[in-house]
Amino acid sequence: MTTPTGVSARATRYLLDTSVWARLASRAVAEQVAALQSRGQVVVATPVALELGYSARTPAEWDDVQGALATFPVLEPTGATHRTALGLQRALWAAGKVRAAGAFDTLVAALAVEHRAVVVHYDRDYEHLASVEPRLAHAWVAPPGSLDRRDL
Repeated sequence: MTTPTGVSARATRYLLDTSVWARLASRAVAEQVAALQSRGQVVVATPVALELGYSARTPAEWDDVQGALATFPVLEPTGATHRTALGLQRALWAAGKVRAAGAFDTLVAALAVEHRAVVVHYDRDYEHLASVEPRLAHAWVAPPGSLDRRDL
């Protein structure tokens, strides 16, 4: 995992983006996730659970995925989540980058900011979000471009 950017001393929880869960077949990714899991530092967010559920191919696979995610604490939205997410999107507009981050990634980033969690990802959207929100702590699970089909 790359060194997290924007990390404060209080950022000890790691919110794994869908892009990480989707690459667990990569040994390097799986080892990093296992290390975070062993320290009890992994948390989940509803948008990630929904994306992973959407990708399931059968009801049984959906049950397996959601059952695995249910073992982790959930970052709950607060009354400010709505405002934080919209503020991030507005900041992207102001920077000419509104299409650079999807709605769910923007919501995941808002939850991470509010809960002082580090988003672990393999997705450039978080680079764009961090460029407009310095409180967003994030880390690439592997250097950009280093994982491809051969790694999966």
